Amino acid sequence: MKSYNTWISVSPIWTTSLSLNVLQKHDRHVRTLLTLLQTCGIVLNPSKCVFCVPEIFLGYNISFLGSWPLPEQVADLQACPLPKTIVKFRSFLEILNFYWRFLPHAASIQAPLHDVLSGTKVTGSHRVTWTARLITASDDCQASLARAAILAYQHATAPLALVTDASTTSMGAVL
Repeated sequence: MKSYNTWISVSPIWTTSLSLNVLQKHDRHVRTLLTLLQTCGIVLNPSKCVFCVPEIFLGYNISFLGSWPLPEQVADLQACPLPKTIVKFRSFLEILNFYWRFLPHAASIQAPLHDVLSGTKVTGSHRVTWTARLITASDDCQASLARAAILAYQHATAPLALVTDASTTSMGAVL
């Protein structure tokens, strides 16, 4: 069995924010996972593996504080011109939907944008007609993403409550 000792190192930033006991427990979990992956024949590329870092990028930033959208992605989205075709419009919506967890009331804000895709004659080359309502919805989505706060992790001992709501155009739930 291959040793994973060379892959795992403790960052000084983590040792100041986490107790040694937590790090040792985390190290055991990672080693157990790596052993199971190896047992199942799943091969990992060590050069693409990152362990014990204070922050990681997975399409958005993730750290011990929580997660938040990448500032450069948000800036790129805001600088992007309004898409002119359905193909480009769908790509625009895909980016917004990737960051849905950071957008309060995402479903209701995006509803006018998704309405563009309804209908039988909507094809990839079809042109998008940008009405004032669509422009406002697009601007609201971009502004909401720019104001996104860090989504913090729940406290392990805090009581949980599930709150739901729905309307004719959207639904939502908060844990």
